[in-house]
Amino acid sequence: MLSFLGKKPPVKAKVVHWNTVPCLVVSFQTSEPPMLWHLDLEKTPNVTLSLREKDGEWEFGYKPAEKDFVPVYCFDDHDEAQESYAKIEKTLLCGAPSFSFERLIKNILLLVFLFVVGMGVLAFIMPSEHASDKAQEERAKAAAVVSEQAVPSVPVDAATDHDAMRNGVPVNADDVLPKDVE
Repeated sequence: MLSFLGKKPPVKAKVVHWNTVPCLVVSFQTSEPPMLWHLDLEKTPNVTLSLREKDGEWEFGYKPAEKDFVPVYCFDDHDEAQESYAKIEKTLLCGAPSFSFERLIKNILLLVFLFVVGMGVLAFIMPSEHASDKAQEERAKAAAVVSEQAVPSVPVDAATDHDAMRNGVPVNADDVLPKDVE
């Protein structure tokens, strides 16, 4: 009945892909000991699952095409048999969650889209490289102005060539420094 009330469900059923072959797997929870049964749906496509009454018990089983009924499990209670059969029927009708190449491609495209959006957000938030180049140029100009202002002006006597005092041109120290320092 309801599994959250503490009663075990009579069966758990699932369609799975076993080495890429679809199989119906049924676990009979109320049996002692619990039983697991699987049916290869690829090898037995024309099989009929059914319940039948035999001597007051309800047998769940299958009937392959042109063969006799094969019992799988016997239920004492008709309601439990019906509930189990309904669960197995619902499982078969819903099918198995299978590998889908289309779903994989959609997920990959979603990840690529999220990556591109993330990179766009980062590019918007972080200053661009061009802006940082401008800032570096402005800092370099400011540093050059400060360094030009920080260079002490040295009196140039008549013997010193005025062109020699330009920034970046090597000059003899004796020509520039005052001679009266002792």
